Amino acid sequence: MTYATLIDLESLTFDWVSESYCRLTGYNERELLGRSYLDLAAHDLPKSKQDYIQNWVLAGRTWRGKWKVVPRRQTLLGGVDLDAGTQPLGAG
Repeated sequence: MTYATLIDLESLTFDWVSESYCRLTGYNERELLGRSYLDLAAHDLPKSKQDYIQNWVLAGRTWRGKWKVVPRRQTLLGGVDLDAGTQPLGAG
């Protein structure tokens, strides 16, 4: 299952979200589109890591790692650990 999303790197907002990502987070597509992906990032994701990931991808490189997503219904203590990969459009 893939939790794919398309994020605008300038505004850091969702442009597209997969159905599985909606199920994971508990939000529907309409609620996520135009919203910052940082709204769903766990509060323990340091600003320095956010900036690092953004700058890495803006430079045309693919980033892979882990971060925690906080779902709408906080039934899972502390959120969900997500293996993440981020790459610019057109990168292969």
